Amino acid sequence: MTKKLWQPKLRREESFLAATAIIPMAFFTISTSKGTISDPHWLNVTYFSLLLLLANYLVGLMQKGGEGKVLKATVFSLAINYSLLAVLLGQIYFSILPIPFKADSSNKVVAWTETAEELESLIDEKLEKRPEFVISREYQLAGALSLYLSFQPLSHAIEKPERNLWSPVDQVIEEGAILVCPPDECEKVLRKAKKRFKRNFSSLGTIETNKHNKLIRRLKIFTLEKNSPI
Repeated sequence: MTKKLWQPKLRREESFLAATAIIPMAFFTISTSKGTISDPHWLNVTYFSLLLLLANYLVGLMQKGGEGKVLKATVFSLAINYSLLAVLLGQIYFSILPIPFKADSSNKVVAWTETAEELESLIDEKLEKRPEFVISREYQLAGALSLYLSFQPLSHAIEKPERNLWSPVDQVIEEGAILVCPPDECEKVLRKAKKRFKRNFSSLGTIETNKHNKLIRRLKIFTLEKNSPI
């Protein structure tokens, strides 16, 4: 009888869960290493599989009389999670870590109401009519503003045209739009926007959002000039 050189230790169900955890993780790691944008939602299957594997391991450990180890692991895990949450909240509200403004991702989740109010004030001051659309490089910025602005304009993404089903170019030109961008991105975004809409954009100004003496967001605002074709 031939002797097996390798005997799997995982049962079939566990092997399946391990595969569905490792493969998406490997794909995500390789893909994100080649670009600048990563989406953690790609790992939803990985999270679920790892959770089931962990639950299976803990149940087996308890069946073998390891309740004490399970309790210690639970306490340790909760301590880590609450510590990370405390650091995150501390960074959002009190800027406890010396992270440069451009690299601080915590700024993306707060003060959108304040930003929308500042933007509305600028629009009402500079424009006779509130625009029906808001344009940005990526759909997240335009989408957030369209949600928080009281008149809720539709969003239009420069780099994701497949998401612009409800904001066709002709309609955007006809009904009016503002373009919003961080100062360091504006030159590139404006160049692409002019190419797409075949129109010029004029500056309305810059808005800054601060919270707890911390700069959260700085945006330049432009308006699409309907009657100035390039």
